[in-house]
Amino acid sequence: KKEARIAELELRNEANKGVNLSKQKMSLADYLEIWMDHGNNKNWTPKHEERIRQLMEPVKHEIGNIKLTNLLELHVVQARKQFRKKWSDQTIKHCEVQLKAALRDAVRNKYLSVSPLWDFDTLDMKNAPMKELKVFEPTEQRKLIHAARQYSERTDPRWFALFHLALGTGLRRGELFALQWKHLDLEKGLVHVRQALHWPPKSKEGILKKPKSAAGMRTINFLGNEVEKLLSYQLWTKGLYLQFKKKLNPSDFVFFNDNFSSLPENAYRSRWKTIQRMANIPYR
Repeated sequence: KKEARIAELELRNEANKGVNLSKQKMSLADYLEIWMDHGNNKNWTPKHEERIRQLMEPVKHEIGNIKLTNLLELHVVQARKQFRKKWSDQTIKHCEVQLKAALRDAVRNKYLSVSPLWDFDTLDMKNAPMKELKVFEPTEQRKLIHAARQYSERTDPRWFALFHLALGTGLRRGELFALQWKHLDLEKGLVHVRQALHWPPKSKEGILKKPKSAAGMRTINFLGNEVEKLLSYQLWTKGLYLQFKKKLNPSDFVFFNDNFSSLPENAYRSRWKTIQRMANIPYR
């Protein structure tokens, strides 16, 4: 009877705070599914929502069967040990931050009176192991250029120009795919980075967006040898356009799909793997 009275007081206390008691039997996995669908107050982009789902799926697998009201910090620490087998500390940190945010929203939406992780310390990154950045050494770069040239000879010049420019400028994939001829100053040897392509989930068409920060808006110099190769590539592109009775315009994409639209998201990855394999270089 004593235990029952204590339980009754706790339930009445929860009810007085406006908590929906029927929702307290819900598992963490069920709540996270609701939260990701419509229980958060964030204006997520499709790409960001996809990333959150990727982070929450392992959480649901490891500790999702625990009732929302029974969740403890200990459960999250135990899950962290499992995540370390496949994730970097930075990814685990991001996962724990999002889980804390989800439980804060649970309080806001009257699923809980207090978040079980309200004072939980997410993974400390001070002592996180740093992964060494594996750059391509000069000898490897020469092999990559040679392999890219061989690959282009059996396909077309787009891929040699793409990989040559990528290696010479360090542009990201989305920035390379978003380049239009108006962004290249071949007389001065300049690339003006002003936009990038983003691909929403389950969409084949990319969307042009401006860089997230001022640092993304930049101008990059490239050497005379690279200018010559891009001029040669531009000449080939003009000839291809003429075959289809088209004129090359400043707003046309430098690297394009077979229908002259922007390249799809996966146009880079498989060819990059192939070229590294041809160069006999470990993939990275």
